Order: sequence, then C-alpha cells, then structure tokens
Amino acid sequence: MKMKIKSSIFTVLMFLNSAVFSQIDAKDLLFRSNKLYNQGKIEEVIKLLEPTVHGKMLNSEQTFDAYRILALSFMYSLNTEKTDYYMKEMLKLRVDYQKYPNIDPTEFTKLINKYEVRPQIYAGICFGGSSFLPHLMKSYSVYTSDQSYERTSGYQYGGFFEYRLKSNLSLGSDLLINGSAIDHKINNANGWYQEYKEIRKSALLTVVGTKYRKLNDVVNVYCGVGLGMNVLTSSRGNIILTSNQTDLILQSTTNTILERNKISPVGLVRLGVDFETNRGKIGIDLTYIDYLNTTVNSEKRYNNTDFIFTNQYVSDDIKLRGLMVNLSYKVPIKWVVKSL
Repeated sequence: MKMKIKSSIFTVLMFLNSAVFSQIDAKDLLFRSNKLYNQGKIEEVIKLLEPTVHGKMLNSEQTFDAYRILALSFMYSLNTEKTDYYMKEMLKLRVDYQKYPNIDPTEFTKLINKYEVRPQIYAGICFGGSSFLPHLMKSYSVYTSDQSYERTSGYQYGGFFEYRLKSNLSLGSDLLINGSAIDHKINNANGWYQEYKEIRKSALLTVVGTKYRKLNDVVNVYCGVGLGMNVLTSSRGNIILTSNQTDLILQSTTNTILERNKISPVGLVRLGVDFETNRGKIGIDLTYIDYLNTTVNSEKRYNNTDFIFTNQYVSDDIKLRGLMVNLSYKVPIKWVVKSL
C-alpha cells in the first residue's frame, strides 16, 4: 500500500516537474526567437519556431506571440502564403487585435487591417412576454348570444443559436418554452354568463433569417422572417358559469390536451435592435407570430362528452395570432477571419 502511495506521489511530482520545464522551454524558445528576429536573422527564426508552434508546448498567449513572430518573419521573407496563414491564426486567437494600438511595423499593420474579423456563430438566451388575440374561424357554440375572445398575456424563455452568413445576414434557430391562454366569453347562455379559460404550455422551435443594419459602432437594427413549429405539451380548460338571476356560480375543469392539435406550424416576422458590449450583445425585439392551423383537432372535438353536456360548451375553431417581446443576450462562440 505504501509503495502505491509513493509511486502515485512520484508520478504527480514528475508531471508537475515536466510542466514547469515545459513552460521554461516555451519562454526560452520565444526569447531566442525574438532575439533572432531583432538581429534580422529571419530564416533562423522560421527554422526555430515553425516546427514547434503547432504542438502542445505553448499556451494560448505564447502561441499568439509565436504566430505574430512567424507572420512578421514570413512577411519580410516575401512568403505571402505563409504570411496570410499566420496572420489569420493570430487574429483568431486575439480577435480584437486590430482595435488597439500596437508596436508593429507600419507595413505589418497595413496588412493586418486588410482582414475582416467577425463573429460567425452566436449563442444566446432570451426571455419575455406575449400577447395573443385568437381569430375565430368557425363557431360551434350552442348559443346565439354575444360572444368574444379576449386578448391574453403569456410568457416565453429559452435559447438560440445564430449563424452569420455575412456580416449583415444570419440564419438562426430559437427554442422557446412558452405559456399562453385562451379566454372565451359568452354573455348570455340561457340565463348564464359563461367564461372559458384554457391554459396552454408548449415548446416553440423556429428558424429565422435576419438582415442587420449597423447604425454605429454600438447599435444595430434588424428585421427577420421565419417559420417554425409549436409543440403543445399541456392544456387545461376551466369554465365558470355565473347565473344572471342568482348568485349561483358553477365551475368545472378538464384536461383538453387530447382534443387539441399538438403540433402547429407557425410563421413569424421580427423587428429588433441590439447593443454591442465588451462581452456580447444585448437586444430587444418584437415578433409577430401567426399559427397556421386551428387549436382544436376537428376529429376529436366531441371526445370529452361529459364536459360538453355538463357545461353546454363546445370548443370553436380558432387560430392564435399575437406579439412576443423578448430581451436577449448573446455572445460569439466562433469567429471567422477573411481577407478583404
């Protein structure tokens, strides 16, 4: 047992020792490379540094320094292909390098500024509220009295990915968990005031194409169109009957998920604005969303006979239409470097 413990300790010490020596070797390598570069020995810099730059010897900061020295060396040796390669590699590691003053030679700075460095993939989160006003397609009410569908509020939250096809054009995908409601009122149902409320929860998956316009270094406005699919996960109906002549109130609740269309295709239009920060983008957008089919599965409309006969209520054919307002925060997770 003691031998195993001693062996483990020895292995850990050897690993730490090799890591320390590796860092010393890396610093020494960069020191020697810089010294040779300052002496104008460009070919020796390339021979010394290029074979080791793709290994695991250097950390991220040291790798950046090595790419920069190699890019400078190949520039002075008139090797445009290798200069281009190492400039792109160094810019991938330090994407904001062009924004800040540096001590590079003028010709090197001019070459660096000929590259476009921009985010290619964003990941983000969002949350917000919604407002829906159902559109009545066909009424199945057993009463001919006045009835109306009221505007209701809801919520949504989730995440998204966005792929920039160009600096001002993207294709994104959102996944939102949302809650919404349907509020149906019948003013005079044979002496009763009838109000039906349905609470719905669902998952909304969309694909959106977006066009951006840059107003300044901080603010962008955008518009987008998209298609998606809403998957209903739960639906509960609650009906309240209030007598117009007495104080009698009757209430009944039922699970309506079996009579509903669980999958609904949707179309949407989006307008928004985002603000650049040091770490990502904060945005706010307004989305108009239109459900392309009705909420009720026509083949199962009369399945819940007990609820229908007890309350004298049959669900209408309606389509959901509404607005969603979202706050979002997104960060780049992949960058692209291209020659202008």
